[in-house]
Parts: sequence; C-alpha cells; structure tokens
Amino acid sequence: MASSASARDLLVRGIAAAKAGSKQEATFFLEWVLRTEGAPDQHLEAWWWLSQVSNDPVEKRRYLEEVLARNPSDHRARRALAILDGRLKPETIVEADRVPERQPISGGEAPAERFKCPRCGGRLTAAKQGSTLQCAYCGWRRDLVSGGQHDSPAGREFVVAMAGVTAHRRPQDARTFRCQACGAPYQLAPEALSLTCAHCGSTYTVEQSDSEELIPPDGVIPFRLTRVEAARALAADPRQRAKNPELAGAGSRLVGVYFPLWSFNMSGQVRWSGMRHDENRKKWVSVSGSELVLESEYLVPASPRFSTRWLRGALVFDLKDARTFEPAFLVDWPAETYQIPMSDAAVTAHAEVFDKIRQRATLGTPERLRDVRFDSTGFSIDSFRLLLAPVWTEPAPSAGSMVRRIVNGQTGAVASSPAAQGWLARLLGGAKER
Repeated sequence: MASSASARDLLVRGIAAAKAGSKQEATFFLEWVLRTEGAPDQHLEAWWWLSQVSNDPVEKRRYLEEVLARNPSDHRARRALAILDGRLKPETIVEADRVPERQPISGGEAPAERFKCPRCGGRLTAAKQGSTLQCAYCGWRRDLVSGGQHDSPAGREFVVAMAGVTAHRRPQDARTFRCQACGAPYQLAPEALSLTCAHCGSTYTVEQSDSEELIPPDGVIPFRLTRVEAARALAADPRQRAKNPELAGAGSRLVGVYFPLWSFNMSGQVRWSGMRHDENRKKWVSVSGSELVLESEYLVPASPRFSTRWLRGALVFDLKDARTFEPAFLVDWPAETYQIPMSDAAVTAHAEVFDKIRQRATLGTPERLRDVRFDSTGFSIDSFRLLLAPVWTEPAPSAGSMVRRIVNGQTGAVASSPAAQGWLARLLGGAKER
C-alpha cells in the first residue's frame, strides 16, 4: 500500500485536475488516494473533491456523507448537502467578508398591525401574565399559551443561514409610524418591534421595512410575573437593599420589556495535544486527547443593552417555556428586535464554549502538562433560534448616577446594571404605569 507521502502526491494531482476541469483524471487520482494508507485528513479531502467532480446527485450525496461521517463539522460538505437537498439556493450565497451594501430605506412609513377585539373593536390587553389576550370592554378572551400551534419553536439550520445575507445584518433604518386609532405620529428606532400609543393606548406590532433581510423572532418566553410581583421580588432582594436602601420596595416604574436573545446548539469535539511529564522515565512525552462538545441552547444577547453577565447569573431562563412567536404576545409590552447580527453572536458563542472546554480539559487533567494546544475546528454550531425574553426593568437614581434594576419576568430573579440608553431609556422614562 502507498505511504502517506505518496497519498499526498496523489491528492495534489487529483485536486489540480479537479480545478482544471479534468474530471476523469481527477477521479482516477482521488480514488487512488482512498486505496492508500494515507492520513485521515487526506482521505477526507479525497472524498470532498470527488463530490466536486461528480455530476450524479446520488453519487455526490454519498461522497458528501462520507466527508461528514469523518468530520460532522465540515462546513463545505454541510453547505453542499444543503444545496443538493434544495434547502439553500446557490444564488443567495454571500461571502461573510463581502456582504453587499444594503440600500437605505429611511423615511418610509412602517406597516403595523393593531390589536383590537374581533367582537367589539375595543383595545386588547394582556391577562394572566401575558398568556391570554382580553378585551377591556366586552371581555372577549384568547389563550396564547395552550394549544398545539404554540409548541416550542423549532431551530433554524446554521449553515444555511450563514450562507445568506440575513445572518450578517442588523436593522439600520429609522421609520415613521402613525397610530391608526388617534393619528398620533411617531419616529421609530430601527430596533423597535412593537409600540403602545401614549395617547390612546392602542398596541401595535411593527413590521420591519427590510424584513426580507432580517431574521424574525422564532419564539417568545411569556411573562409569568405581574408588575406587582416583580416589584415584590425587587424589594425582597437583599443585594438591592444593600446597594440602594432608599429605593428598596419602590418598583413603581417597572415596565415589562421583551429583549432578544440568540440561542445556539453546538456539537462535535475539541482535540488537544501537549507534553506530559513521565515521572518514571523522567522525561516529557507527547500526549493527546479530545473533549466532547454537546451544548444545547447556549444563549448570547442579541442587543448591546443586554449583559452577558445577566444570562450567566440572575437572568437564567427556562427555555422549555418558550412558545412559537406570534405578534399577539407583544400586547402591553414593548419589544426590541436584534441589533447584534447572528453571525457576530455565533462567533461569541463558539469562542465562549471553546474557552469553557479548554478550562474543563485543563482542570480535569491532574498530570503535569505543558505546551498544550487546542483545536476548535472539530465542533460547530448546528442550529439557532431568535428568542424574545421577558424582563421587568426600572431606571432609578443611585449614588448620583443611573442604575438599571432588572427582574427576570419568568422567575423573579434580580440583577442590576448601568441605565438603559437611547430609545429604550426614552421609552421607559416616559412610559405610563400598567
């Protein structure tokens, strides 16, 4: 059998022939590589290039599946298989470092949906912590949480999304809006996803003017705490009393807000290698190993106003409670769409999980190691979701500055951070009590 060096020479010849369009010659050399005792990565590359020179869809699929059997994280094979299955259109693929500029659409009026009672036309409000819509006039009700149509939202395929423009963009255009009930005009920030008219109380969900280039919410975690319950949780938190004794128990300006989160599922392995000190032989010897990666629902903020520290602390959400998104969940609460593109959040999630795996591998090895190297290419993101998470928040003065006290709208856990800025600060500062 040929050696690894011979396999490398055959592989180089096969790839060169494939790039030159000589499919028969390429197939000859690449199949020869598979008959050698070459390295695993050489065989993987041979399978990949065989898929590129094959015109038979069945044969191409078999080659791609051989690649993924050896490396489930191979993005080339995953993308090619998505194209073969029809889940990804080649004409929609963009390079991440060359995303085409989007033409501004500023000045346009944002289309919106007003929530009104189907029976009497009255204003709908949220009841039972947001799980039910109720007419304030005739008592008509609609349950939002129960029923098969509101099962846990499905995830989106990461490789397919990353190939298109939507994964790399965020809302940019300011929009105008006019209340359909009283005619009051508004200027909306790009990230605004819903609005309650300050004059007549009508509630709207606002469609993105560039929705074809944005990712809509997949799921929502309904509010479980009322404002009164959130205020009690804030007053009962000993850390808040210690930091702000003059404010404990106030809670009068708490406003419910839906913040956006990216949720990622990851799998694969992290390979490592290094030198271990052999006490018996009194010398350093080469060692290697791998750590399994199975990360489910890893959350990353989709807004710069949402601290990662909160997600690892007080604002831990039970995602089993997530429901498939529909605009009716936004009645009575403002909501923000993402300002951090999915591609940027994916980089953050991958880096954080990789760092966690490195720490786990290092701490879990009692032996003396040095020159340890980790390879992150063996694990990847499989799927993602854009979720809206419930938060009660209150800007409040403390020690001559502004702090932002946060209450988890699902569990009642409390955290604090610097005050909100921009459109959300203006919204919260002028919001009426509910």
